[in-house]
Amino acid sequence: MVRLGKAFAVNAKSLTHGTDYAGQRLNGWLVQEKFDGLRCLWDGRALWSREGNQFNAPAWFVKQLPAGLVLDGELYAGPGGLTAISNTLARHKRGDDEAWTGVEFVAFDAPLSSGNYLARHAVIPDSSGVFLKATVDAFKSMSRLRAVLREVHDRGGEGLMLRHPTAHYERGRTSKLLKFKCPTLAA
Repeated sequence: MVRLGKAFAVNAKSLTHGTDYAGQRLNGWLVQEKFDGLRCLWDGRALWSREGNQFNAPAWFVKQLPAGLVLDGELYAGPGGLTAISNTLARHKRGDDEAWTGVEFVAFDAPLSSGNYLARHAVIPDSSGVFLKATVDAFKSMSRLRAVLREVHDRGGEGLMLRHPTAHYERGRTSKLLKFKCPTLAA
């Protein structure tokens, strides 16, 4: 476990985790793509796994991430890229910094920032280089949500995350973050 001061310890239980969508009312909620990557935390200096292990990313990669800001996100290499991320980490252990080419860090929350989700998301800097700020859109209707899910599915994506805009950062499972995955298309 890695401690970021008294406020946050990095381990599997310190990050927020969603529950599956089960027909909840979504008026006022936010929609965000669910990335098929490797969940991690950026502590402002280094990347950490959910288990508290440091990812030794190359200096050129780390230099492009925002210093001093704790971010919850994923290492991402495109749709279906989780295997590519695993291969990158294995190759990097053998000294292959080039393995990180094509990998991005997608930030979707700033857990130590104060306020609700909208306030925390606003703190995340705009995308630049290997750093991406996940975009959020307002929920409009179930038909529009299914259309967006179809678009994500058609390009090989995993699904959508539905976020309650006024939710504070919660460690562990929360009903304020819902997973809406591509198999949901059949429902």
